[in-house]
Amino acid sequence: MNTPYQNNIAQYLTRRMKDNANWYHETGRIDDFVFNTADETIFCLIHFVISQLLHDGHTVLVLNRHDDINNTQNTAHDKLSPWQLSVLHPIMSLISDKVGDELDFNAIFGRIDELSNDKTALVHYIHHTQHDLKERYYQHSIITKSHSHQSDEQVVAQLGELMICALRFYYVTSITLGRDFDEFIKRLYANPFFAHGDDEKPDRAVVFYHDDDTLYLWLGRSYQAERELLSAIHEIRHSPIHALDLPINPSLNPEQQQAIRQVASEPFSIITGGPGTGKTFTVAQIVLALHHALSDVGGELSLALVAPTGKASQRMAESLQNALSGSQTNITLPEPMTIHRLLGIGMSGTPRYHASNPLPYELIIVDEASMLGTELARHLLCAVKRGARIILLGDAHQLSAVDAGAVLADLCRIPSLMTTRTHLVVSNRFSKDSGIGRLAQLINQPENIAFDKLIALIHQENHLSWTDIAFLTAQRSLLRQQFYKNIADEYMAPDGFFALTKTLKKQFATYGDDEKQTQLQALNERFNQYRILTASHIGSCGDELINGFIESLHRDYLKLPTVKSPWYHGRPVMILKNRYDLGLFNGDIGICLQSGKRSHELSVYFGDSVKGLPINMLDGDIATTAYAMTVHKSQGSEFEKVAVVFNDDNERLLSKELIYTAITRAKTKVAIYSTEQALLKAVNTPTIRQTGLLVHDDIKGGVN
Repeated sequence: MNTPYQNNIAQYLTRRMKDNANWYHETGRIDDFVFNTADETIFCLIHFVISQLLHDGHTVLVLNRHDDINNTQNTAHDKLSPWQLSVLHPIMSLISDKVGDELDFNAIFGRIDELSNDKTALVHYIHHTQHDLKERYYQHSIITKSHSHQSDEQVVAQLGELMICALRFYYVTSITLGRDFDEFIKRLYANPFFAHGDDEKPDRAVVFYHDDDTLYLWLGRSYQAERELLSAIHEIRHSPIHALDLPINPSLNPEQQQAIRQVASEPFSIITGGPGTGKTFTVAQIVLALHHALSDVGGELSLALVAPTGKASQRMAESLQNALSGSQTNITLPEPMTIHRLLGIGMSGTPRYHASNPLPYELIIVDEASMLGTELARHLLCAVKRGARIILLGDAHQLSAVDAGAVLADLCRIPSLMTTRTHLVVSNRFSKDSGIGRLAQLINQPENIAFDKLIALIHQENHLSWTDIAFLTAQRSLLRQQFYKNIADEYMAPDGFFALTKTLKKQFATYGDDEKQTQLQALNERFNQYRILTASHIGSCGDELINGFIESLHRDYLKLPTVKSPWYHGRPVMILKNRYDLGLFNGDIGICLQSGKRSHELSVYFGDSVKGLPINMLDGDIATTAYAMTVHKSQGSEFEKVAVVFNDDNERLLSKELIYTAITRAKTKVAIYSTEQALLKAVNTPTIRQTGLLVHDDIKGGVN
């Protein structure tokens, strides 16, 4: 089943309640444990739905008494109130997806209403529904020839249990509770596996909180993570610090000056801004000012530079060093780290540093904070020692974290934290008249964007283009190959990346270290002139197929012999996991070059370091080809030109944040290749993550 909880759903739904009952009873958390089938049904279904939402990036399930958002869905399920639909819709969609046909749940629920007073007939009907579901699944499986690592019997059993649970939930909430929102909330108060957010220790499996018209439900661990995150910010903000009279460079713009004043007087700061607005430059001025202030009193700046990914932390350190190079002060920056490494999070997932063993640093700078998920942000903020300063840097319009939560965007919306945020607006990369800048502004506007308006802007700009790729179908392989060749042309230009790798093929191994470094700088500069960005790994617009095709082009261009090995001279690669033992970080880009006399003597070079890594040290799933990469992987990078590729197959992944992030990776030129429908979907679909940080802020009265 295409769900993160696909294994043992049947066992989960039927045994979870009793397992939890025994555990809660044995640990003494429930003195008189009493539950009935209705309690079990509500708990199992709510827990399952929230778990699915968590996998999709949400931390909370929100149920509204009157939900206008779901009115379009509710026309197909008029037996359901809006809050019931919010619970059941994910289950109905999952089941319909597996049987390849949208089931008439409206009719099924109507039949349950009719049989509600005849328990025998009702049980018979439910068994009939299960059998019908089984038949539909097998028919769909034969037609689509779909494959799964699970047996058909397992999938059918799981779908059956899921269907029964959904029908029971409907019966309990519609027949027993009469679709009454208030009665449902009362039922949660009496359910032994639910705790209210106002409880002193809400330590049950599911935590809920409500106002007059809205009910919020969290898994216990998600509730605690958000609660502890805000509590940590509260403690940081209220810890005494030594206010500093920092010198301010008069050449800085007003927002940059305000950021320095903010950090001088407050322990917790947020600095946001789009590409080129000088976030890193501003932080460099803060580091300089703090360094001078502490040097005057005989102190030293204890600094940590971190980001969610290794590549992002490296780029921040490089940008900071460049920004500091023009000053007269000699500051040695510390080695950049991922947040996981900073906290000492190993394979167990437990951090070495935490509230009882805080980090030793006086200043922690966190770049690309938009990539922070709730759990990681909680661990980080809890580990900040009292009296230290922490600065979060990021662009709230960029893609959210892969993990659940949208921490930076949420913190920027919390009223009690408004005074901690400085937003930089003056872009040094994109002027007001810049095509990329204007397109980014258009995408970020809240109003719906008409296709004509979007295309008119693109056509006005020489450095923007859009190509309709509606022709790109699985049946038209020749057209697809021609398309791949077109987007690879930048690499194949007479002075392009392919040409330079050809020049270096026989010569690189003969150079001395100084010449190697010069050539590596030129090669990386050439490669970073252009990148292909995709929404997904898979499909005709995914980076896997595109990379595979360009690999063949590159091999043919260099006239390399056909071999089974994925390694060849000129292959650009991206590191997929942190390898501290090799000094490599997730997202690092390297280029494979012939490092000896023979063509199979290959090493991978990162940046301008002349110390190559033999390819046998990078086998397996450590590296992947990188002519094309996903937009997610491109965060924190910048290129002269980008090609952005997506189509209707990527519909579920498309959003304003995705296309904004993609186009703002480019300094000078953006070429968009998509269908009209996919482009409209992207620019008009904001990412909406249901999270609970603002709810916690209301519960606790603000993070003052």
